[in-house]
Amino acid sequence: MFNLLKSDLFRLVRGRALWVCLAVLLFVSVMGTGLLTFISSPEFASMVNAAAEASASVDTAGDAGADPHDDKADAWESLGESSEAAAWEALGASSEAIAEAGEGAAATESEASDAKTSVHLDKDGLEVHDGSKSVVAGKSGISVSDGTTDVRIDVKANENSSDGASDAGTGSASEAAAPASSETAADTPADGAPAASTPADAIRAADDDVDLTSEEIAVLNDRQFPSFTHSVAQMLLTGGFLGMLSSIVFGLACVADFSSGFAKTLLASKGRRRTYYAEKLVLGGIVAGIFTLAGAVITGVLFSVAGFSFDAAESVGSVALWLALAWLTLTAYNFVIGVVAWSTHSTSAAVTCAVLVSSTIAESLVGQLLALLSAALKPLALLPNFFLANNISLLGSGSADLLTASAGLPIPALTPTGWVLLVCLLYIMVLGALALTLCKRKDI
Repeated sequence: MFNLLKSDLFRLVRGRALWVCLAVLLFVSVMGTGLLTFISSPEFASMVNAAAEASASVDTAGDAGADPHDDKADAWESLGESSEAAAWEALGASSEAIAEAGEGAAATESEASDAKTSVHLDKDGLEVHDGSKSVVAGKSGISVSDGTTDVRIDVKANENSSDGASDAGTGSASEAAAPASSETAADTPADGAPAASTPADAIRAADDDVDLTSEEIAVLNDRQFPSFTHSVAQMLLTGGFLGMLSSIVFGLACVADFSSGFAKTLLASKGRRRTYYAEKLVLGGIVAGIFTLAGAVITGVLFSVAGFSFDAAESVGSVALWLALAWLTLTAYNFVIGVVAWSTHSTSAAVTCAVLVSSTIAESLVGQLLALLSAALKPLALLPNFFLANNISLLGSGSADLLTASAGLPIPALTPTGWVLLVCLLYIMVLGALALTLCKRKDI
């Protein structure tokens, strides 16, 4: 067994798959650390402020040049409440006078029952005077005055509704004024118009579109993260990236013996098959350990170079516990890929399974399906707790709560550490039994 392990380790070190995947791990870690360094720098803050100011300027210009037909009520809003009230009061007072002017008259002058109100209607438009208040509506627009404030609304030259006043020689004042007022827009906003957005408003609006919480933004500004293990988890573990690389390397190593014909010679004696698969399972644990340690070391070095610090001063024991649980989880993923590789002898199947399973994509999809089915079968809602992706979720917050009992687990008395250990041991025992029984019987 040990001779086989030495041979596999030699081929693993001399091969390209391990070093290519480690190089990819290093590259992604450097890019991630560089991105964190950039968004926590003063230069990035200046860019955000400049973008917010530009956005506020565009919003202000857009409000000034907005199409008046997008919202016809905007024209009356721009008049201000007092001017609008004055206009409608004058029109209301004169409605009966215009009605009595007679239908079809080309030019009509009448005096309303109130001696203070005068109305003049002809083909050029309508004039209503009520003391100091007046409304003049013509082809070019509407002018409203209450004695202290004068507001004019111009009608576009190409609007057909400008002829409405002359064509509607008969009818009420509301019929004559409606076409003109419905197709108008204010040239300039009145004093009562809403104030334009400020850069601060733009920044607050931008914050609403960002998924980061205020605590996470403060962490970036201070360049201080909760803990070392939390940083490693968020950088490499929770997205399934570290597990995917580990499983790809192990899957390729498992299939290599069959594609080269080495396994056929080695397993000619059935007595050696159990030893062969047991050695491969040990190799899966070693590969998982390599990537777990590599991810931790790379993240620690890069964060130190970037000048990041950590809030919590974790003990060596807590860091070692977290790394051990992460290693067990990656080992369980490797066992899944090993069983697939030994069952199919296919490189494509092994790599595809590594990408879909070890990256937690497949488990996420199955979890969503179980959530739908759990409405009819409630016990199905418990199954996602036994996914390896749930282990990664429990490890995602670092070592802080690993020894604290959690009510969210199926067994509330267990801590996250106990649950991760339980699930990993179940996977390792079941998959190990499959490898040592079913796979060893498969024809080479």
